[in-house]
Amino acid sequence: MDRVTRTRLRVAVRRLGRTLGGLLVPPVCSGCGGVVGRADLLCEPCEAGLERVAARFTCERCAGPVPCHGCGVTRGRLSRVGAPFYYRGTGGALVRRLKLDGDYGAGGVLGRALARRVERTPQRVRTVVVPVPLARVRLAERGFNQAAWLARFVADRLDTRVVEHGLRRTRETLPQGSLLVTSRQQNVHAAFAPGVDSRHFRDRLVILVDDVTTSGATLRECAHVLRGAGASRVEALVACLARPR
Repeated sequence: MDRVTRTRLRVAVRRLGRTLGGLLVPPVCSGCGGVVGRADLLCEPCEAGLERVAARFTCERCAGPVPCHGCGVTRGRLSRVGAPFYYRGTGGALVRRLKLDGDYGAGGVLGRALARRVERTPQRVRTVVVPVPLARVRLAERGFNQAAWLARFVADRLDTRVVEHGLRRTRETLPQGSLLVTSRQQNVHAAFAPGVDSRHFRDRLVILVDDVTTSGATLRECAHVLRGAGASRVEALVACLARPR
């Protein structure tokens, strides 16, 4: 049995275990697995361990409030980034449980918090939601793209649609977390392209969704492609912000 098959089997077994367990035992905390009073809740310690991002939208370079005059993010292809949590404590644990264990309970906590960061746009502004595409190897291992799963919460909030394959990867890249911040932009340079016809983006506000951002390199590269495909504006929503190393 190869590594991809073992990983997908492990995720499937864990999902089945949680489904069967939910019929036999009380609801558990999506952060640590401890018993709580109602499904999709966090226990008090995990709730206290959430480090919330105060600003509704932040600079994708320094995580400071926007407009950010120091980094000049408002002059770039990506207008701004919104995130409910920092990638520390419970926030980081929830992301890992979602993408590594396929824990949709943890994903639900993140997705609902992400949707609450959405600013409703005027009806005259046509909006679509696009997830950051997952590397083919990671998609094969996990069986789902966590960014696409979170994107549905955002689209429901805006009463719009997810263009799930709006972006595609043109080549495999190294995991961004394994690189120094100074190397990450080069790692993802020209690594994305439109996955659908440009009419899906032309003259639209595109909300780009991902689970975590650190340096903002992946978001900037995706925004560059979307603007090149005709998007009038690109904003990003991520579940967690991680400080650059």
